[in-house]
Amino acid sequence: MSDSSRKPLRCLAALLLFLVIGILAYLAVVEPLQRQSLDLDTDIERITGQIDRYQGLLRTQAELSRAVEVLKTTHEQDLYFSDKSPTQVATELQGLLRSVASDAGTNLLRSSERIVEDTEGSPTLIVVDATLSATVNQLRAMLDRLQRNRPMLFVVQLAIDARPIRKTKTGVELNPELNVALGLAAYHDAQHE
Repeated sequence: MSDSSRKPLRCLAALLLFLVIGILAYLAVVEPLQRQSLDLDTDIERITGQIDRYQGLLRTQAELSRAVEVLKTTHEQDLYFSDKSPTQVATELQGLLRSVASDAGTNLLRSSERIVEDTEGSPTLIVVDATLSATVNQLRAMLDRLQRNRPMLFVVQLAIDARPIRKTKTGVELNPELNVALGLAAYHDAQHE
């Protein structure tokens, strides 16, 4: 074969060799870089999503911190009478008991207040001792309303005696009157004024 006839074969061989080297270079360098780029894009999307979630959590955390502070102050307000003197709280507590007892239909027979001073720095316990006459339903309604009061009230003493059951013309009285001795308490804390 002459040199001139080999020239097209050499060109074809060189072209094939160049094509093979190009394909190998693509497979060895470019394709891994493309895969790595796609992996990095996926990682960037994942990390961006995590950052968005963390920023959302930070906003939520700030909102929750504010809510906790509000609850702390509300909780303290729910526990104590603090804007009045212990004597004023005792008078208000006695008035509240009269009002609740009247609303529930009970007969408040007697009530008296007492202030129990405790050690310094501790909240002062204010107790209203009461004697009343009520049916079971009336007593339940009264205690339920007292339970929902804010600042919180506590029953520190409860004694219930049933009066003798009276027989009526139709039979036995189903909802007999009860004699109830009740100690209703609240706390006053001057530190939370």
